[in-house]
Amino acid sequence: MESPREWSGGVSAEVGVSVTHRRYVKYGDAHYGGNLVDGAYVLGLFGDVATEMCIRTDADEGLFASYSDVQFRAPVLAGDIIEATATVTAVGRRSRQLTFEARVVCRADVTPSAGADDDTRAKLGSGSHRMVLRAENSETHRRQVFSALVDGEDDGPFRAGSKQIMVTLRVVGDDVSDYLGIGSHFSLWSGSDIGQGVVTRRLHI
Repeated sequence: MESPREWSGGVSAEVGVSVTHRRYVKYGDAHYGGNLVDGAYVLGLFGDVATEMCIRTDADEGLFASYSDVQFRAPVLAGDIIEATATVTAVGRRSRQLTFEARVVCRADVTPSAGADDDTRAKLGSGSHRMVLRAENSETHRRQVFSALVDGEDDGPFRAGSKQIMVTLRVVGDDVSDYLGIGSHFSLWSGSDIGQGVVTRRLHI
């Protein structure tokens, strides 16, 4: 490995220059049920890839000023292989604007065996459970994922092929109403797909 002082692989800070990191998501990084990783993990990847971009283009680590928009459109799970890419979109005299994208490029098949699936259903049969809720904005068709606390009946809704029943979803977020209006469709995930539903009532607290 050559010394950093001898390294001469710098590039000019030009629009279109990109840097990509690939990382294995450890099971110790999971934050929620179903081995779900929180969004802060992905933001940390963005910080790392932006740091390399600044070092390569300006020989300095640089500092973040702000994010203009962040959207989480799909879950990241422990065991995933994830890529984070930073691309220069504008160059100022003392500043750089970057766009970031994270993609899961590889995921193991974690389909449970029949016995394990029965055990999971038994645990999820009653009470409150933290799950991933996926919804789509009916106007923009943008997709978003939320962390939801789900309350169901004693015999569902967590069994494949079970009858339609009412569940209560508790979801927190500034943009929840943009994705979960009356009549909006959603899906639930907790290590595997649980089911789909439609919003019939909504209560703001």
